[in-house]
Amino acid sequence: MWCHSPPPQPRCDVTTASPSPAVESLGGGWSLGAQWGCNSPCSGAEPHSHLHGWAPPSTQAPGCSPAPRTQPQKALFLFQRLSFDKEGMIQRARRLIDLYKEAGIGKDRILIKLSSTWEGIQAGKVLEAEYGIHCNMTLLFSFAQAVACAEAGVTLISPFVGRILDWHVANGDKKIYEASEDPGVKSVTKIYNYYKKFGYKTIVMGASFRNTGEIKALTGCDYLTISPKLLAELSKEHVKLTPTLSVKEAQACDLEKIHLDEKAFRWHHNEDQMAVEKLSDGIRKFAADAIKLERMLKERMFSTENGK
Repeated sequence: MWCHSPPPQPRCDVTTASPSPAVESLGGGWSLGAQWGCNSPCSGAEPHSHLHGWAPPSTQAPGCSPAPRTQPQKALFLFQRLSFDKEGMIQRARRLIDLYKEAGIGKDRILIKLSSTWEGIQAGKVLEAEYGIHCNMTLLFSFAQAVACAEAGVTLISPFVGRILDWHVANGDKKIYEASEDPGVKSVTKIYNYYKKFGYKTIVMGASFRNTGEIKALTGCDYLTISPKLLAELSKEHVKLTPTLSVKEAQACDLEKIHLDEKAFRWHHNEDQMAVEKLSDGIRKFAADAIKLERMLKERMFSTENGK
């Protein structure tokens, strides 16, 4: 059963006989990207009307990979072309939940992924409060997005550490950052501290890491989603890590609580050039990949090779 708090104990989708001390001390929760399902660019596909229902939920539902044996949850990446359509996201999410219910899979095992636009966040608020559907807000780059997600009461957010770093490296004079000064690390640290200081139950899951330094700088975070490559590098280290994030320290920080209505959200988010560019770029790229997947599906489903 999904719950907001407390987070699960540290875990990993890969079975290892003896994880290194560095891996064992990563924090309150850590995982591979595959844990919640498919995070590939094509996972946001939205088939045309004649392709709806192309994969039965009993095998593999749209936007989802089969859950690993070690985890019962499935992640459904809702279609990026609905990123500015609140009602469309709500309707599609409820439809997917119904499909899984027909296959004997309860909504407590499903995590709906939505873009962290204002409309996406408000859709997540309705899905959580009115339908008990758990939501993961993705493409999150600004503090304004994080505050709005907390106020919406969504289950989980995925701030993109590495993509934030990428933007600063590409657009600034500084090309190399120490982990403690990494813009992505500083962003997630601020979000974590804000959530813990003011008692928000939304889970913070740092994602999109570029190096192990970023991961180690965020030990203690609720969840970290770590690629197999970086996890393998961590497994070779034999130094016990001390958590850099903690509820105690967060509660002592000097952040002030703020409230964001739609006008305030749009203003504060717009003030963050990096976040505006990365959010819009992410939506465009996911949407483009969705079109590619649709073409692939049509070719495979209706080609003469398949007797159609």
